[in-house]
Amino acid sequence: MTHKIVQYSFAVFIVMLLGGFQANAFAFSTGNVKNVTLFNGTGRCPTGYNFYNPPADGPGTITCYRATVSCLNVADADVWFGVVDPPITHPKGTIVLHYGSGGSQTLNWGFPARFSSKGFQTVQVMWHGPNPNNPNWESAGPLPYSPSIKAAACRPATFFRYIYNTYAAPQANATCLLGWSAGASAIAYSLKDYNASQYIDKAILLAGPPMADLEQACAVPNYSPIQVWPAGQFGLAYTSAARVSPVSPFDRWFDALSGMRQGTCNGANNTTSAQDSTWKNMSIVDGIGGEGTFNYPHTALSIWSPGPDSNGGRPSDISTQGEIYARNFKYATQVAPGCTKNMGYYNYRGPCYSVNEVGGVPGTEDVTAGTSINGVATSPYNAVINDMTDQTVGGVGCIIRH
Repeated sequence: MTHKIVQYSFAVFIVMLLGGFQANAFAFSTGNVKNVTLFNGTGRCPTGYNFYNPPADGPGTITCYRATVSCLNVADADVWFGVVDPPITHPKGTIVLHYGSGGSQTLNWGFPARFSSKGFQTVQVMWHGPNPNNPNWESAGPLPYSPSIKAAACRPATFFRYIYNTYAAPQANATCLLGWSAGASAIAYSLKDYNASQYIDKAILLAGPPMADLEQACAVPNYSPIQVWPAGQFGLAYTSAARVSPVSPFDRWFDALSGMRQGTCNGANNTTSAQDSTWKNMSIVDGIGGEGTFNYPHTALSIWSPGPDSNGGRPSDISTQGEIYARNFKYATQVAPGCTKNMGYYNYRGPCYSVNEVGGVPGTEDVTAGTSINGVATSPYNAVINDMTDQTVGGVGCIIRH
């Protein structure tokens, strides 16, 4: 396949109708993917980063590439990615997998094997480079670049659009995303601030997004715990009176990414209004009027959060941040229609949207290792795979919706 540099250097204003009112939303511009080459000139994937390894791991083939992603206001970043082609002539869809943290390895967990066996093309992406100072997706880069996770999110947003233009669109495939932890944030920023809902057909957020509201994660005095699974919330099939703190244990990480002195986020001293505003403004749920949108009328979306019994009954801010994000979806018109499947743990009634409580999670984020969904004993891992691959009538999965 011929790889081209795909340029996106425009800002877009969109007008949408939602629940009877009009919302004007400004979307930031994405950048470009350049210098796309076969990895080490052969396309063989590097070892040690969890790239799919057929036939030992499963069916299909994989070809690895390296490239550079350029965006305004952040340093260039090197990206490595592997394209897994299933053993059929025409894939049923293209699914991009994004790992957590800074994305310094790929997300595997058996997903490429399962998706390939079901006929889907899968793309594993990681942010890496020969220079140890090469920024990951979250870091704006060294001075003179100003720290901002939201600005740095241009990188995954640009990469997702590149995959759509280079792989999915030429094959008339659905384009779908699955991200875990901070990888879920990469997707959420792309949808909210970088217009990804114009081409993303399905998105699954596992244990996140942890950057929904960084002010609530970091401010001192700390924000109070909030009810994470309130009765009557749109998309919820589970309720609980449990209240969970939004305060993040990743304080040093958020200090570094926001340019704060270590010990500021959730530290010993009260934070200033300027510091709180800095965190709020680079959050996904930033409260900035006219910036970004939570209206995705052609995108199916599901959120998977650790339940109140996770981590030995001590659920973390991961659950709270997921709730803060989910509160922005209130109307059926915000998401794609046409989902009527009964998945066993959730009965879709039209809107392609669900917020799923995962019970029995052994830690704070490993939702695929849980034992129940919305109080129903079942495998969350298998349910996530079904949630992505279901293309039957009324299906909720990776289906063309644009």
